[in-house]
Amino acid sequence: KTPYLGVKFVKIASKNTINGLQQYAKENDIDLIVMATKHRSWIEEIFHKSITKRMVLNTTVPLLVMHPEDPIII
Repeated sequence: KTPYLGVKFVKIASKNTINGLQQYAKENDIDLIVMATKHRSWIEEIFHKSITKRMVLNTTVPLLVMHPEDPIII
């Protein structure tokens, strides 16, 4: 039997993604934020500003970062 994990998906509207995520987490007593990365080519990586990397440096809520190559174990 799989336990109920209480996963919820929401769309957050904010001019600043990091501030929007942090505010939502604070208002809703969030225990864990999960973010997924995307594989990019080296040229895309040069110009891309990673929200996940900025979130790692600016969050007070535990953060789990999933990568496309990570196996999902249930």
